[in-house]
Amino acid sequence: MYLLLIGLTRSFPSLSPSEHLPCQVGRDLAEYSILAPAASTLILQSLDGALHAQGLQGDAVLEGATATAEVSDAADAHIHIKTLSGSARLTNIRHSRLYISSVTGNIDARNVTESLIEAHSASGRITYDGDPGTSGDCKLTSHSGDLDVSIPAGAIVQIDSHSFTGAGDPPTTPSTTQGSSQGNRFLRPGPMRSGSRFVLRSFRGKIHLKRP
Repeated sequence: MYLLLIGLTRSFPSLSPSEHLPCQVGRDLAEYSILAPAASTLILQSLDGALHAQGLQGDAVLEGATATAEVSDAADAHIHIKTLSGSARLTNIRHSRLYISSVTGNIDARNVTESLIEAHSASGRITYDGDPGTSGDCKLTSHSGDLDVSIPAGAIVQIDSHSFTGAGDPPTTPSTTQGSSQGNRFLRPGPMRSGSRFVLRSFRGKIHLKRP
């Protein structure tokens, strides 16, 4: 299996000629497509160009200022994403460890399955839509941004959710709970045999929980 990386940068990255084939797409801009073994350890950096990693199975660090960082189709990976105002997008991630931080950028995690995810943004919106299974662990924190979380109604989860000054959906308590199959009811009290954990914190933002 191989890994596809695409990035735009205003200065050539520190790669040897055999590792990249630059293609001019504008003044002082170049695009690189790189194939590497899926289990490689990668460090990708860009000021304002997009970063895209696909098919990861190893360790990866994606860092940018205003750059958008995207990771898709990863499994058993260990991924760190850091941006200033750039957004972070993760799609189709399984059995991985994800650490994402941004100052003002939005963080969007879709179809994340049985993974550990820690995401923090000072003012950006954080979105999670996935199935944590029985081994997922999720901690989402934003100072003034909203949190949008969607978890399958049948998933057994422990949810600890609190917004200090922002409005949102009915608050949940840190008590042990399990999923409900009745529409969009969030929680159903009861003993938890095993399951995933969600910790949701926002100081001024709203927290929205959905159990479709």
